[in-house]
Amino acid sequence: STLMNSQIQMANLFFIYSLMFSLLATFTVTSATETDIACLKSIKDSMIDPYGFLNSTWDFSNNTEGFICGFLGVEC
Repeated sequence: STLMNSQIQMANLFFIYSLMFSLLATFTVTSATETDIACLKSIKDSMIDPYGFLNSTWDFSNNTEGFICGFLGVEC
């Protein structure tokens, strides 16, 4: 039962990150605009992140130019 739950969690995590990378594959920017930031915040808020990967890499308190380029799954 524990092994099955672990496998289900890994499958869910794989699905979530596959979806996230698919959504972000076309999201390429050279600097962060307010619209880009709002879009990424809404994506982050809609994701289930049981291991906190987005919380550790998607830090919106940094507002230097191009800061979103360091986010997991975002390419600039």
